[in-house]
Amino acid sequence: MRPHQIFAGVLALAAMNGIFSPYLAVVLAFVPVWAPAWLPNDPSLLFYLASLIVATTTLLLSGVPAALIENA
Repeated sequence: MRPHQIFAGVLALAAMNGIFSPYLAVVLAFVPVWAPAWLPNDPSLLFYLASLIVATTTLLLSGVPAALIENA
């Protein structure tokens, strides 16, 4: 398997986790905290941005164990 295929697979898993994560409801509950006032109050846009936040957090948190293992 080539490295770019592994990278694409990791990104796909993070995107799926961003869409179907149970933490998505928590991020949506905190919309007034992270959404600026000028942002339109469109539910589909807020869902998209919340799933993007969850997917990015997934990628960031998945890198911590990898960095710890690599450092050891």
